[in-house]
Amino acid sequence: FMNIAIILAGGYGSRFLNESNKFPKQFYEFCRKEVIAYSLETFNKHPQIDKIVVVSNIEYIKKIEEIIEKYNFEKVIGVVSGGITRQASVCSAIDFISEQGFGNPNVLIHDAARLLVSKQVISNNIKALETSKAVSTILPCTDSMIISENGTTITESLDRNKIYVVQTPQSFKLDLLRSAHKFAQTLNIFDATDDASLMKLLNEEVTLVPGNKANMKLTTEEDLIFI
Repeated sequence: FMNIAIILAGGYGSRFLNESNKFPKQFYEFCRKEVIAYSLETFNKHPQIDKIVVVSNIEYIKKIEEIIEKYNFEKVIGVVSGGITRQASVCSAIDFISEQGFGNPNVLIHDAARLLVSKQVISNNIKALETSKAVSTILPCTDSMIISENGTTITESLDRNKIYVVQTPQSFKLDLLRSAHKFAQTLNIFDATDDASLMKLLNEEVTLVPGNKANMKLTTEEDLIFI
């Protein structure tokens, strides 16, 4: 199967640096390289990744195209305009890929803010798609977990052995992903925070593969300490 990566880079990253920051974190230069360039480079170099599609806010498409040219990311076949929500942005990429006539490829959806995704994590996803239609990258939870209804007292303690942290990439057969998104829209679901959650709507099992701690999401300036 063809493997196509979707890199989501449409957010403004208002929590990064300060609340009024309007410069998207994916363009922040970390060690003299733009954040988005790190994940793009990893996917571009991966021998099993055939094509890459980047989703961007329409205001920054030209800037992303300049970064692609700067680093010669030759596997990128398009930079498409994203939507208001993450779900809408993924839909834009699905539509673009569907129009290319690639059949039913594997698609690996990854957040540009997870700049240190590894070759092994990508390989784990591709391997799992040999026997599954839907895959999510996860980490076991190492902290104690609670539920608090009011934010000040404990309502319930949870068994951390059954709790996992979701990372990206999340990977799917294109036809299944398209069906899940269309079905979600008929149910007036437009703001799903990840794609694996939409699989429950179709009663489709999601296979879990191991991620790693380095594959954290850059959300605030404090995260730079750990990268």
